[in-house]
Amino acid sequence: MLVRTPLRDMQRDARTRELSASESHQRWVERAPAAEASVIAVLNFIGALESLVPQDKVVLALVAQDQPSMVELGERLGITASAAANRLMMARRRFRDALC
Repeated sequence: MLVRTPLRDMQRDARTRELSASESHQRWVERAPAAEASVIAVLNFIGALESLVPQDKVVLALVAQDQPSMVELGERLGITASAAANRLMMARRRFRDALC
């Protein structure tokens, strides 16, 4: 017959905590490559944005934030709609090239 004592309870609890910590560590190790890849992707994204000229950043930010039509974008930038569309296309291309 097993007698429950405070010492046995403490030992059992300690083994349970060790197992939990070990399992937790193993899960973290398994997820680390994915987390590292995410961090690298974010750093690449930020680096690509920083490499753009201010004019490209403004166009991309306006489109990402407000999603204006080309007419509205042109009005905000003080250019024609076709010039705004061209500027957006070129900014997207430079951003994509900077990411690669």
